Amino acid sequence: PAGRYETTGRPAEAARLYEDAASGARAGDRGTLLEAAERARAASSPSLELPATALAAQLEGAIGANDAEAALELAHQLWRADPGNVTAFRVLADAHRITGELDALVELTSVRASQADSGEERAAAWLEVARLAEQLDSLDQAARAYDLALIDDPGNVTALDARGALSFRLGDWATADLIYRDLGTGESLLGDDELALRRSI
Repeated sequence: PAGRYETTGRPAEAARLYEDAASGARAGDRGTLLEAAERARAASSPSLELPATALAAQLEGAIGANDAEAALELAHQLWRADPGNVTAFRVLADAHRITGELDALVELTSVRASQADSGEERAAAWLEVARLAEQLDSLDQAARAYDLALIDDPGNVTALDARGALSFRLGDWATADLIYRDLGTGESLLGDDELALRRSI
């Protein structure tokens, strides 16, 4: 296991396992294991972390191998080396969504959005924040995330419909009216009858 951790970019854990193995090893093997532990510990130093390109390649390999634990560790390393990296963002964002860490996801998304090339990319990232916020019943934060998505991609139908539905939920009729007044027939994921009903309300 120590060798596997070392090759998948988790040197600190590899060093610990090498040291554990050395404590119970025969005298002839102990020196080799301690040397391996020292090598792994040196590799875990932030100043000696792999360059972003190498980390990105290792991360893709871990994702391809369905090694979620290694992928998460490598994503953290790659994010430190290359803040905003899209692959690292996907892995870390998924982890934050699964554990319900909304504040961490907001911080991560703020960095990613500042580096994204298009409004569509930024909007997609903020939509994920909004969905998690709604799941956690943090409705004000969800509204803000939907608004940020719409600032970056004003015609995003998914964001418009979700923001409109949230406005109804919050009793924010002014925002709901603003959204539904400008949506034409066929421009919403809602059926025409439902859209007409919401307009009338």
